[in-house]
Amino acid sequence: YYIGILAAEISVLIGIWAISKERFDFRVLDKDIAKTLIFYAFPLVLTNLSNFIVQSGDRYLIAYFLDSESVADYSVAYNYCQYPAEILRNAFHYSFIPMIMGAWNDPGKGVSKANELISKYISIYFWLAVPAVIGLIMVRTEGIALIAGSRYSGIGYLVPIVGIGLALHGMNFVLLAGLYYKKRTKTIL
Repeated sequence: YYIGILAAEISVLIGIWAISKERFDFRVLDKDIAKTLIFYAFPLVLTNLSNFIVQSGDRYLIAYFLDSESVADYSVAYNYCQYPAEILRNAFHYSFIPMIMGAWNDPGKGVSKANELISKYISIYFWLAVPAVIGLIMVRTEGIALIAGSRYSGIGYLVPIVGIGLALHGMNFVLLAGLYYKKRTKTIL
């Protein structure tokens, strides 16, 4: 799996390099802008890499300390919770983040307006996330049986832990939005 991801990334980079080699002269690149981009993006790359490791590493730890059957049980519970969590999180990110960034660019009351939007985001998100997690917990036996079969209906005890964790993870981007905007991404590390 990881080798496939790495191969795809390398292929894309080689393709971009091959295309840009003919059309782009790297000597015209402004070194100050390139330096700013690198210092801004590097902590984000490390953060996303660590996020990927955390999201995948849990299964390796379970396999190391328990067994492969436990990994399958956990994966089913995780997927059961992740689908609704992704829908909720993406709906909020794609609607609120542009509004928050637009508010920061408003020369008048940008920061106060952005803070107000972040507060609304958090309030509305939790008003929807809490009932969603409770709903997932209430129908966990039937829901898991529906998506994975009755063999996994006994793993419902994992749903509250995973559901709450994924709901909290949905707050990640909006809580870090100010650091992204103020170009203080080093603080994330």
